[in-house]
Amino acid sequence: YTIAPWEVDDIGRVLDEMISQAGVDWVERSYKGKNGTVEHRIDFGRPIGAKKLNVRLEIGVNVAEMPDISYHSADYASEIVGWGPGEGDAKLRTAPIRTGAKGLRRVRKVSLLRNNSVDSLTNATRQIAQQVSQQMRVRRFLVNQSDWCPIGSLNVGDWVPIVGVTDWQKVAQWVRIMQIEEDGDTGSAVITTE
Repeated sequence: YTIAPWEVDDIGRVLDEMISQAGVDWVERSYKGKNGTVEHRIDFGRPIGAKKLNVRLEIGVNVAEMPDISYHSADYASEIVGWGPGEGDAKLRTAPIRTGAKGLRRVRKVSLLRNNSVDSLTNATRQIAQQVSQQMRVRRFLVNQSDWCPIGSLNVGDWVPIVGVTDWQKVAQWVRIMQIEEDGDTGSAVITTE
């Protein structure tokens, strides 16, 4: 399927529509092409990558440096309550929806005025609840070549387990590889995750 940029003003929208209709996954790759130019390629798959059960990434063993970790503490909430349209007793409300966060109880109210039924308001509130649980995510790490994790066996889109202890917290989670920057001299790679 070829998309001509002079025929379509928003190629990203066309790709999003094609992907949602087909139910596929995609990964964008950039690499050095012919004559030193940068080339871009979009790979489609169903799904792209695999869950790697035969590799082990452990902080301090083959993950050489402390990984970059991100938190979403500004959005933290232990419960979410959705408020829809209406006023007074007629206002649509959801029951509190737990986010699964552990720690301090903090309730957050979200206004979702476009949802005209309790079911659609509850579904929209559940989607927000999944995003605000203050979950720690490993974003980037340096991995050394080892028997536990041959770098050549990893590919963009793969899900890999990472375990260990950071400065103050234990880590045990699956991360999806979005970028691999290999260093041929040292035999290591910097991996960026989703």
